[in-house]
Amino acid sequence: MSPSIATRHAPSPETVQVTGLFDGAHAWRLRQQLAKRGGDSPLLILDFARVSEFHDFAVAVLAQGLSQQAPGTVVLCGLRRHHRRLFASFGLQVLKASEAPAWAG
Repeated sequence: MSPSIATRHAPSPETVQVTGLFDGAHAWRLRQQLAKRGGDSPLLILDFARVSEFHDFAVAVLAQGLSQQAPGTVVLCGLRRHHRRLFASFGLQVLKASEAPAWAG
């Protein structure tokens, strides 16, 4: 499956669903998209549940960009334990599937 990033703006909160391969190049594109973000919703959900292959380097690329976002404005969902731990090592809070609010999935 080729990588894609789909953004859903309504209903709030804004959700970005990532699918397919998530490598460094894909992470960089997502990071640039987030840097340009000027949406009405103060909260952004990044949903990785449909990622088929997740490269560790992509975590580093994306985490650096996410660290520039205001705290509490980005929710990461759909990650496996390994990638939750990697994001946490960069100081980012990640919700487990059981902790995610109903609107996050």
